[in-house]
Amino acid sequence: MMNILRSFKFPYQIFNFFNKSQLQYNMPHYKKYGLDKKYHSPVSSEDFKNIESPLNRYDAKDSSVEMPKDPDFNSLDEDIKPELLSWSENGYVVLKNFFSEQEIDSFNKEVERLIENK
Repeated sequence: MMNILRSFKFPYQIFNFFNKSQLQYNMPHYKKYGLDKKYHSPVSSEDFKNIESPLNRYDAKDSSVEMPKDPDFNSLDEDIKPELLSWSENGYVVLKNFFSEQEIDSFNKEVERLIENK
Protein backbone atom coordinates (compact mmCIF):
# COMPACT_ATOMS: atom_id res chain seq x y z
CA MET A 1 0.00 0.00 0.00
CA MET A 2 2.79 2.42 0.95
CA ASN A 3 4.53 1.88 -2.40
CA ILE A 4 1.31 2.77 -4.18
CA LEU A 5 1.00 5.96 -2.16
CA ARG A 6 4.60 6.91 -2.90
CA SER A 7 3.87 6.69 -6.61
CA PHE A 8 1.49 9.63 -6.18
CA LYS A 9 4.07 11.88 -4.52
CA PHE A 10 5.29 13.57 -7.71
CA PRO A 11 1.80 14.33 -9.13
CA TYR A 12 0.81 15.55 -5.66
CA GLN A 13 3.73 17.99 -5.63
CA ILE A 14 2.95 19.18 -9.16
CA PHE A 15 -0.68 19.77 -8.21
CA ASN A 16 0.43 21.71 -5.12
CA PHE A 17 2.99 23.69 -7.11
CA PHE A 18 0.20 25.11 -9.27
CA ASN A 19 -1.98 25.88 -6.24
CA LYS A 20 0.51 28.12 -4.49
CA SER A 21 -2.06 30.75 -3.52
CA GLN A 22 -4.03 28.17 -1.54
CA LEU A 23 -1.01 26.66 0.21
CA GLN A 24 1.27 29.58 1.02
CA TYR A 25 -0.45 30.08 4.36
CA ASN A 26 1.51 26.99 5.49
CA MET A 27 4.90 28.67 5.19
CA PRO A 28 4.85 30.57 8.52
CA HIS A 29 3.85 27.31 10.22
CA TYR A 30 6.71 25.42 8.55
CA LYS A 31 9.11 28.12 9.71
CA LYS A 32 7.66 28.13 13.24
CA TYR A 33 8.28 24.38 13.59
CA GLY A 34 11.64 24.39 11.85
CA LEU A 35 10.48 22.39 8.84
CA ASP A 36 12.71 22.82 5.81
CA LYS A 37 9.87 22.37 3.34
CA LYS A 38 8.51 24.18 0.32
CA TYR A 39 4.83 25.05 0.17
CA HIS A 40 4.28 22.26 -2.38
CA SER A 41 6.06 19.53 -0.39
CA PRO A 42 4.14 16.92 1.58
CA VAL A 43 4.40 16.93 5.36
CA SER A 44 4.17 13.80 7.48
CA SER A 45 4.47 12.79 11.12
CA GLU A 46 8.12 11.93 10.39
CA ASP A 47 8.81 15.65 9.95
CA PHE A 48 7.81 16.31 13.56
CA LYS A 49 9.67 13.47 15.32
CA ASN A 50 12.42 15.65 16.80
CA ILE A 51 10.24 18.63 17.66
CA GLU A 52 9.29 19.03 21.29
CA SER A 53 5.74 20.03 22.01
CA PRO A 54 5.15 22.44 24.87
CA LEU A 55 3.10 21.07 27.72
CA ASN A 56 -0.41 22.29 28.31
CA ARG A 57 0.09 24.91 30.99
CA TYR A 58 -2.05 22.88 33.39
CA ASP A 59 0.12 19.82 32.81
CA ALA A 60 3.16 21.86 33.79
CA LYS A 61 1.51 23.59 36.77
CA ASP A 62 -1.16 22.55 39.25
CA SER A 63 -4.57 23.34 37.76
CA SER A 64 -6.17 23.67 41.18
CA VAL A 65 -3.76 26.50 41.99
CA GLU A 66 -3.40 28.17 38.58
CA MET A 67 -6.92 28.09 37.13
CA PRO A 68 -8.54 30.30 39.77
CA LYS A 69 -6.04 33.03 38.80
CA ASP A 70 -7.44 33.11 35.25
CA PRO A 71 -10.29 35.63 34.70
CA ASP A 72 -11.82 33.33 32.06
CA PHE A 73 -12.03 30.53 34.61
CA ASN A 74 -13.84 32.78 37.05
CA SER A 75 -16.52 33.57 34.46
CA LEU A 76 -17.47 29.88 34.05
CA ASP A 77 -20.50 28.18 35.56
CA GLU A 78 -19.99 27.02 39.12
CA ASP A 79 -20.86 23.44 38.06
CA ILE A 80 -17.86 23.27 35.73
CA LYS A 81 -15.16 24.73 37.97
CA PRO A 82 -14.65 21.75 40.34
CA GLU A 83 -14.21 19.39 37.38
CA LEU A 84 -11.61 21.65 35.76
CA LEU A 85 -9.72 22.06 39.01
CA SER A 86 -9.15 18.30 39.08
CA TRP A 87 -7.33 18.28 35.73
CA SER A 88 -3.80 18.02 37.16
CA GLU A 89 -4.76 15.32 39.62
CA ASN A 90 -6.82 13.15 37.25
CA GLY A 91 -5.42 14.02 33.81
CA TYR A 92 -8.91 14.37 32.37
CA VAL A 93 -12.11 16.34 32.89
CA VAL A 94 -15.72 15.14 32.70
CA LEU A 95 -18.14 17.96 31.93
CA LYS A 96 -21.64 16.59 32.34
CA ASN A 97 -24.27 18.24 30.15
CA PHE A 98 -21.67 20.56 28.63
CA PHE A 99 -22.96 19.74 25.12
CA SER A 100 -26.62 19.50 24.24
CA GLU A 101 -28.08 16.20 22.99
CA GLN A 102 -28.39 17.76 19.52
CA GLU A 103 -24.68 18.66 19.51
CA ILE A 104 -23.71 15.16 20.63
CA ASP A 105 -25.92 13.61 17.93
CA SER A 106 -24.28 15.86 15.37
CA PHE A 107 -20.77 14.89 16.58
CA ASN A 108 -21.65 11.19 16.49
CA LYS A 109 -23.07 11.43 12.97
CA GLU A 110 -19.92 13.18 11.80
CA VAL A 111 -17.71 10.49 13.39
CA GLU A 112 -19.81 7.78 11.74
CA ARG A 113 -19.53 9.57 8.38
CA LEU A 114 -15.75 9.84 8.74
CA ILE A 115 -15.43 6.17 9.66
CA GLU A 116 -17.56 5.12 6.69
CA ASN A 117 -15.46 7.24 4.31
CA LYS A 118 -12.22 6.08 5.95
